[in-house]
Amino acid sequence: MTEPTNPGDTPGPVPPPGPVPPSAPSGPSAPSGPSGPSGFGSFLARFGWRGERRAAPFLSHALGAGGGALLAIGVLVLGGDNSDDGTSGTVGALLCALLIVAAIAVMLRSPGPVRSGCVAALVLGVPGLWFFATTLESSSGSVTPFQILSLASFVVLFVVPPTRGRGIFLGLALLLLWSFATTQVAGTSDINDISFETESSFESDPFGDEEFDDFDDGDDFGDFGSDDEGFETDSGAVSLIFGAAYLAAAWALDRRKLLGAATPFVAVGVIAAITGAIIVGADSGQVGGGLLAAAVGLGIGFVGARGRDRRASVWVGALTAVIGIAVVIEDFVDIEDSATEFAIFAILVGAGIIVGAAFLSRLLGEPDDEQPEAPRPGREVGAP
Repeated sequence: MTEPTNPGDTPGPVPPPGPVPPSAPSGPSAPSGPSGPSGFGSFLARFGWRGERRAAPFLSHALGAGGGALLAIGVLVLGGDNSDDGTSGTVGALLCALLIVAAIAVMLRSPGPVRSGCVAALVLGVPGLWFFATTLESSSGSVTPFQILSLASFVVLFVVPPTRGRGIFLGLALLLLWSFATTQVAGTSDINDISFETESSFESDPFGDEEFDDFDDGDDFGDFGSDDEGFETDSGAVSLIFGAAYLAAAWALDRRKLLGAATPFVAVGVIAAITGAIIVGADSGQVGGGLLAAAVGLGIGFVGARGRDRRASVWVGALTAVIGIAVVIEDFVDIEDSATEFAIFAILVGAGIIVGAAFLSRLLGEPDDEQPEAPRPGREVGAP
């Protein structure tokens, strides 16, 4: 047995530390689900309140943004008017560069409405700069440098103060990324891609027998536009992929309560998805296009309904789905052939949609409209 030591005595050997017992949980375990932002969501969470929520709609700020946009349009028009017959954009590029520098400098010390005006000037000034500096100066008229440089510029503006975290710049970057991918797939990255090869032949010999012999052969005429249609379908498929990816990212960010960061993904995702549905649907026939539109609309509405205060997305998705169903109905019963049959068919299908919506409400666990403050499934972190 160890004797107690007095002050000043030499302490005895300290026993080696043993394993630390696990601490008992102090409360109920947290619900399953994402514990917080991770990966790209963690990166967006660093932008403070702008990543967590959308800015409040103030009239003075909106008017300031309108004034900034009008100012930037004046600079763009002035730069275009001073170009050398539209072949050189040096003057326009310099004016846009001055606009960008001035907007950033003014933002450093200015009230909210003035900052909104500066943001609007940057939204138009940045693409104006690269359009004048690259597209007009390029002999091929390629828009690829314009897309890449504008995309990079908006990413920098989204990350670096004083414009850090503003969703408009993230949204424009996402829009340019989608635009770049679709133009590359469709082969329309150059302004001069559109050409009319038959124009010179008609001008040289408009009534020559050789021209009609070419049409009689049928080889060239039969293949006319087939490649272009293939490229358009491919670009539509790419748009659907981008739309689905953006909407999925928005859904994931909403679950992590990064509402402000999710908004640009929702906005651009809706545009890309509907555009892709229109392009692919036009090549899939009326029934196929209508069904595709209905599916895309339901997807958009689902993402909006599982988010927070995304009323526009829900209504746009539902409207797109109903329009797609109406297109399918019109294929089965042409309103021009029999208005009565079309009316009966529309009434029956409309009633079916209403009943289906009631079952969908139970399936998704959505509350009745008499409980406007009831939480919706998917709105809290960890909800299934």
